[in-house]
Amino acid sequence: MQRPRSVKGVLTSGKKLRQLQKRYLLKQPEDLTILLDNDIQYLCKEIETLNKRCQHMRRTRARFSQPANDIWHTAVEYFRLIGHGLHLTTNQLGFVRDMMAPDVVINSEYGPEAIMQHWCFMDWFGDVNVELKRWEATDGESLLGITTTSVTITKHTLRNVFPHLCTTDNSDRNSKLADQLLNQRLVMRGSTCFEWDDSTSRMTRVVSQSDMLSPMLQLLNSVEGCEPFINP
Repeated sequence: MQRPRSVKGVLTSGKKLRQLQKRYLLKQPEDLTILLDNDIQYLCKEIETLNKRCQHMRRTRARFSQPANDIWHTAVEYFRLIGHGLHLTTNQLGFVRDMMAPDVVINSEYGPEAIMQHWCFMDWFGDVNVELKRWEATDGESLLGITTTSVTITKHTLRNVFPHLCTTDNSDRNSKLADQLLNQRLVMRGSTCFEWDDSTSRMTRVVSQSDMLSPMLQLLNSVEGCEPFINP
C-alpha cells in the first residue's frame, strides 16, 4: 500500500517547488497575497485529505487486530486463559459467558458452570502450567489441541483429589503414599477437543483429557503402588 504523502513532501517536491518559483517570480505584492491565499487553501485541503486517510488506516488496522469469533481464535484464547489455572478473573468469566453455548458440553457435564468446575479441578494443584504443543484439525467443525499439563501435588491436592490417602483406613500405607506424592511434579500429556457452531459463533462441546496414570507410575515405580488411585 502506498504511504500517504506528508505536507513536507508536498512542499519539497522538486516539480511543485519549481512551479511555485515561477508563479511567485516578478509578481506584484497584491498578486503574491492572492497566490499565497490560494496555496494555503490548497494545503489545508491536502492536510484534511491526509488526515482522513490516516483515520481510515487506523480503523482498518484496529478492525483486523481484533480477534475473530471463530473456532481457532476461541480455542487459542481458551488455552491462554487457563495456562496457569483458575483465577476467576473478569477475562475468564467473560470468556465463558460470551464464547460458550448455554448448553455447552464439557466432558460428561453441561453448561458454562461445568467449564468453571473443570477449571476448578486444576486449582487443587500447585504451580499449574498448561502448554499447548500443537493443533490437529479433525474436521470442519472441530479442532484438537495437544497439550502438556504440569502440576505440583500439594497438601491441598491430597485432601481434595486423593482424600482416601488422608483417611484412617490402612493408614500406614496411605501415609507412605501421601509422603511419596507430596511436592512431586506431574507432567501429563493430554488433549482438548473443541466443537463449534458457526450459526451462533460459540463453542458447543469441549472434551478434555490428561494421562495422569503414566507419571504416577513413574513416581511410585509399580502398578501395585498406583492401585489405591485406580481403585480407591
